[in-house]
Amino acid sequence: MSNDPAPIDESLSVRLVKALLLTGVRFAAHFVAAAAYCIVSVKLVFPLTAMFDDFEVELPAGTQGVIIFSDLMAKFWYLLFVALLLIDAPLMFALQMMRPSRQWVVRLWFSGILVTVLLSIGWIVLWITVPLEGIWEALR
Repeated sequence: MSNDPAPIDESLSVRLVKALLLTGVRFAAHFVAAAAYCIVSVKLVFPLTAMFDDFEVELPAGTQGVIIFSDLMAKFWYLLFVALLLIDAPLMFALQMMRPSRQWVVRLWFSGILVTVLLSIGWIVLWITVPLEGIWEALR
């Protein structure tokens, strides 16, 4: 009797490597999207907030919410990346290991996060530009 370990099923090791690589690429895309979201929410909002204060424009509730959320994002940006690392990456890896017939779930999760980030950036831009109309009218 030999003490050699049982050979690893080649298809399982190939699936693991493929899952790790795809998870890494998808995690990188989510990381870049989260970084873009942080940059937009902080770098776009704060200069315009100072301009709103200078013109003493009454801000709509949506704009006030965006400013509050951007302030929180500036203070606690690292929590977004911790959540990506602790929740998103393991979940993507687990989803990647699903049967090929269920890979639509992986695509749904991957694209859902990206679409959510893009819609959130659009929401920020929308609510930051609404008060600019009031400033534009005041300048005329």
